Amino acid sequence: MRILSPALCVAAALALPGQAAAFQGSSFQLAQAGTPEEIEERARSQRASTGKTAPGTDEPVALSAELATALSRGNTESFLASGSLRLVWVFADRWVSETRGTALYQEDDEGAIANKWGLFERVDRFLSDRLSAFAAAGIERDVFAALDYRYSGQLGASYLLVENRDPAKDDLLLDKLTFELGAYAAREDFVLPPNAEPGTVLEEESRDIVAGRAALAYEHSFRRGTNVGVQIEVIQDFVDTENFVFNDTAYIAAGIVEGLALKVAFTHRYDAQPASEELEENDLLLTAGIVVSI
Repeated sequence: MRILSPALCVAAALALPGQAAAFQGSSFQLAQAGTPEEIEERARSQRASTGKTAPGTDEPVALSAELATALSRGNTESFLASGSLRLVWVFADRWVSETRGTALYQEDDEGAIANKWGLFERVDRFLSDRLSAFAAAGIERDVFAALDYRYSGQLGASYLLVENRDPAKDDLLLDKLTFELGAYAAREDFVLPPNAEPGTVLEEESRDIVAGRAALAYEHSFRRGTNVGVQIEVIQDFVDTENFVFNDTAYIAAGIVEGLALKVAFTHRYDAQPASEELEENDLLLTAGIVVSI
């Protein structure tokens, strides 16, 4: 398990007037009018009710960025840098684009021990106030997990099962439950990890995946800045039925005072068929930090 306890966490957010920017993670969070999820849900609900194309000035745009670093010298020498970028853009009536980028690098006195990044794009077309069809694509690299590159694509549908708001709390999104179902395809190219033991052999050089994907996400807000959430994703390969991936994330943000909260997030990934027997099937990540809302 990797535990990130950044000595320095920096986050920046940029939003157009009247919009919001926020990021979930182990650092600072800036918000003007709610999280990107709240912007997306509010804009989608309002536009679905009118059925009209929104003028360009009403198109929500939210850009958020996060940088977390840790540096130690002395008895223990290590360096860590983690960053994320997310852009949510409602570019037309019932059309939403989401672009995400992530990166993580870590080294100790023996050299690099983590180096991975990913870039993802998703476009949703809302067919009603609850149902949307989406297409997504991504590219990832994680050499210490023997992944040289993964190119992936998705087609599916998303349905908003529950959406509860509190008008008395500035339309605060109290409960949100979303279910997704669709097809997933990927090409994975493998490489020996830089820290692999002598004699380590890859069981395969590449893998083609044609799979089904299901996901469930729930979030509950007690008040603005204080919420809990769970996200679950399952990918079942149809080409090799023993190839199964399970991802889950749980987080809690507790508001200390207005605009200040403590947040802890736990992420787990289970890969039933890693590229090498020397690799672990489970990958765990725990992050903790301060959330600042403006």
